[in-house]
Amino acid sequence: MTAHQRLVAIAYPFRVIVSPLKAFKEIAQNRSVLGAVVLFALILVTNAASLYASASKIILTIDESPVSLLASGMFSDFMLTSSAETAISFFTIWFVYASVLFLLMRILGEKGERWLPFFILISYVFSVFIIRAIVTSILISTLPDLPLDLSKWPPATIEDYTVYTDKFNAVWAPTLASQVTTFVFLIVYGWFIGLSAVAVHASREIAWRKALMISLIAYLVNFTLSLFLPVRLIF
Repeated sequence: MTAHQRLVAIAYPFRVIVSPLKAFKEIAQNRSVLGAVVLFALILVTNAASLYASASKIILTIDESPVSLLASGMFSDFMLTSSAETAISFFTIWFVYASVLFLLMRILGEKGERWLPFFILISYVFSVFIIRAIVTSILISTLPDLPLDLSKWPPATIEDYTVYTDKFNAVWAPTLASQVTTFVFLIVYGWFIGLSAVAVHASREIAWRKALMISLIAYLVNFTLSLFLPVRLIF
């Protein structure tokens, strides 16, 4: 790839947000792995920022003194573990979701698409979760401190988790930022389905109605599987 082509590929995760139809048509012609790698890195970084924002608000009780999670010495391990879980979740959800889309396209008679280029194309749909992580980080930064009668993080027992959820419901849940976060998640999931339809349409010039139907069914399949399987299939 030339330097210009590399820059274009790096910009794809941002371009699918701003101009999805044009971006996905270009990606369909140039399915760059480089852009997918950049996307994955951005998801890790933005999710880490969200974790950092949360940790700055969580106050533990260590030796009967309030201590921020950031200053407790547990944050680095928590960040490493959470980032690893994010990476595993990303690849698992990407593989399953793209597989369901690919299978639905074949069932509905849209043949000829190779699976690897299609999977690369679908990876860019996950760009919406970069926006979600950024917005969530900003909203979390406006929340009040969350004092917990816990000395370890994350909660390791049912009792500790109950302490956390009770305090969350009492302090964070009633805030406007927390309520807006819920709507942000719903909006992003709808956006995700819409971008998936654009990607499916761009892959083989599939009719819009069929592309949207494939996208919606694939999401519902992933959601349903998440209810019955011990793996996370919704990002």
